[in-house]
Amino acid sequence: MDNDSQIDENVTSKVKIVKSNDQIRFFIYGELLEPFSHEIVFALEDCKKEKIKTIVFEIHSDGGDVDDTVTIISKMEEMQGLGFTFIADVRGTALSAAAILCLYCNKIIMYRAGYIMFHQFSTSFYDEKSTSIMEINKFYMALYQDLIDEGFRRRKKKMKEKLIMTENKDFYFSAAEAKKLGIIDEVL
Repeated sequence: MDNDSQIDENVTSKVKIVKSNDQIRFFIYGELLEPFSHEIVFALEDCKKEKIKTIVFEIHSDGGDVDDTVTIISKMEEMQGLGFTFIADVRGTALSAAAILCLYCNKIIMYRAGYIMFHQFSTSFYDEKSTSIMEINKFYMALYQDLIDEGFRRRKKKMKEKLIMTENKDFYFSAAEAKKLGIIDEVL
């Protein structure tokens, strides 16, 4: 960290932010759930006041909630329309919702030992015991799949092969595999 970097102490302990001359870095270590996801959105809103247009999400996350991820992605898309650039810096794992969050960044960097994982919503959250729960789960399964499809569509120019996502399977990719497929941009 250079002398011009500072940690924003006005944010709760869950969301750590480091500002430097050329970027604002968010440390996303943990699941994307309330209130953490909402703290990220509020902090992103504060970033709109800054002259710095590059935002880095340093990620090591097992995933999170679909609704909370959609909330973050919506704020990112709004800010991208204002000229902000988002970089995903995967330091360990970006699983499930965290992997989808990466797809909506302008650039994805992953450390050599890192992993990214996409899965069908149904592999973790399907319950046939209740009709109302089944309907809710079907809604979230469709939303989750739409997020994956749109995220891959955004990266299509960079992707060398089309990934076929089948039900009840998790897709883990090492940094080298993800780079080869074009899911990520750079391996460190």
